[in-house]
Amino acid sequence: MIDLHRTAEAVDRDLGDCWHQALSLDGIAKALHAMQRFPEARTQWELALADFDDPRR
Repeated sequence: MIDLHRTAEAVDRDLGDCWHQALSLDGIAKALHAMQRFPEARTQWELALADFDDPRR
């Protein structure tokens, strides 16, 4: 499942789609959290929030 989210995150990043990129990073984090890889999950959540600006606001 992580690989799917990582692929989606890369595509979203290449397209400049910040909203979906953040959702993909959240998906990675949730999968890592489910695997009890808590520090890695936290890093992904931090990336999802870092420099995130939703242009639809």
